[in-house]
Amino acid sequence: MNLKILLEIEENLFPLQPEELKFLEESILAEGVRDALVVWPKDGELILVDGHNRYRIAEKHGITFEIKEKHFNDLDEVLEWVDFNQLGRRNLIDEQRSYVLGRLYERRKKQGERKDIVKEGTELVAKFTTSGSAATAKEIAKQAGVAEKTIRNAADFAIAVDKVKEIDHEVANEVLKGNIKDAKTELPKLVKKNPQILNKVVKEIKTNKTKSIKESVSKIKTEERNDQSKLIRLSALNEEDKYKPVIYQGEFQDICKNFPDDFVDCIITDPPYPKEYLPLWSDLSLIAERILKPSGFCICYSGKYYLPEVIKRLSEHLEYYWQLILLHSGPMAAVHPVKINTGYKPILVFQKAPRKSQDNYITDIVAGTGKEKSLHKWQQSEDELTDLIDKFTNVDDLILDPFAGSGTVGVACKKNKRRSILVDINPIQSISSNL
Repeated sequence: MNLKILLEIEENLFPLQPEELKFLEESILAEGVRDALVVWPKDGELILVDGHNRYRIAEKHGITFEIKEKHFNDLDEVLEWVDFNQLGRRNLIDEQRSYVLGRLYERRKKQGERKDIVKEGTELVAKFTTSGSAATAKEIAKQAGVAEKTIRNAADFAIAVDKVKEIDHEVANEVLKGNIKDAKTELPKLVKKNPQILNKVVKEIKTNKTKSIKESVSKIKTEERNDQSKLIRLSALNEEDKYKPVIYQGEFQDICKNFPDDFVDCIITDPPYPKEYLPLWSDLSLIAERILKPSGFCICYSGKYYLPEVIKRLSEHLEYYWQLILLHSGPMAAVHPVKINTGYKPILVFQKAPRKSQDNYITDIVAGTGKEKSLHKWQQSEDELTDLIDKFTNVDDLILDPFAGSGTVGVACKKNKRRSILVDINPIQSISSNL
């Protein structure tokens, strides 16, 4: 007999431990499948609702089994029945029981009505009534034999586990197996009070096999404090070290989260141009609006093929100010998709509100000084950067380059008495001799 297995149902079931599965198989081989499998007849098919392990073992060894048909109105009703049925399992651990209770509460709340699963004789039957979340929590608590507060805490835990699932399904499974000792109490607190580091906590558990939420949070916060101490030295350096760049390796989105609001005087950078990197321009716009000081400039080299999209993305959180034209001094570059030989590069100037002009008049044609690609394939000329630094910043200003590459911005800043922060996903080692 072929039964249909729905992923939506099986995902709601907790797998047996290896020793439990082995014992079940030995029992079935010795005594057969004693309990009937519960199926849902729908659209001419028999959908398996309860007995997935028994069904697979029986199929593996060619053992016959009985079925018991149960009728449901929809999949939601099936899932609710499955959850209540699981609560009766003796081998369910606290994390799993809490997750099921929280999942029941959240499902009912989303439906806008209450499905009460009640016993009529030996049957579990769904009855429908409309009610608010308070009554829902109260009813589930009554059926499960726990306090109403337990249901609300369980809902917080279920929400937190689902957020972990979105990041890494394997780590969520470790939580539900009880392998992360303080997850039941600490994970909901983390999601409510410090959600911005949830990704880091999940990564810490995955890569370093940390078995505690508290330990992971403590380690991450220590690392963040160390990063902050690196920033503090920007304003407390001795005069001879004052203009030495502070260098970070990592995704600029993650690094910049630790920067205070209104922190940077100017951003000068050269993000990657290909289509797959276009979302980075939106991230840059959002971050720049927060960390730039009021009226601070965000100055970006850009390619031309996706220039309208780049301008659109930078405009999401910043104001367009002007476009400078950097004239190539060497051979023209070929843009093959449109068969154009181009002799210039746009330098986009955006600004954080309120709009305010730079101190002096400038010319929007920048004479190129030739290619400098010895340290990085996207390296820009130091002389051109010096010109931008001189026009848009003042001595002792703090300049950020979130796509630092070879670190030429840092070199130019040091020579022109500007402080700088350089960020790149790769190590910035090629400029060390110039710093």
